[in-house]
Amino acid sequence: MPVWKHCCTDPPEGVDALVQLGLQHEQQHQELLLMDLLDGFNRQPLEPVYNPEAELTLTLEEEQWLACPGGLTGIGHQGEGFHFDNETPQHRVWLEPRIRCSKLWAAASSSPWTSASAP
Repeated sequence: MPVWKHCCTDPPEGVDALVQLGLQHEQQHQELLLMDLLDGFNRQPLEPVYNPEAELTLTLEEEQWLACPGGLTGIGHQGEGFHFDNETPQHRVWLEPRIRCSKLWAAASSSPWTSASAP
């Protein structure tokens, strides 16, 4: 039984779905806020300081090119659980084969298509 039903003995029809939508929506806000905070810490790793005793040694992994074979795949929500309306219906899409870099890169850096390290 949902927690909110303990305070409402005879809820109107449709309240369950409305409350679940509201809770999912708020969870999405919290996830976006967390991602914004983590992005801010990532862009400026020295300020603000989360932990003054933290080890701030930067370790870089070697850049790798990853093959994505492509092919026919399904996207969208599958199942009976909660989902937003833009996640249905599940449908098939064709993805072209491609390669991608294991690291993010900016347009200001060398293009992966002209780089000597690209396959």
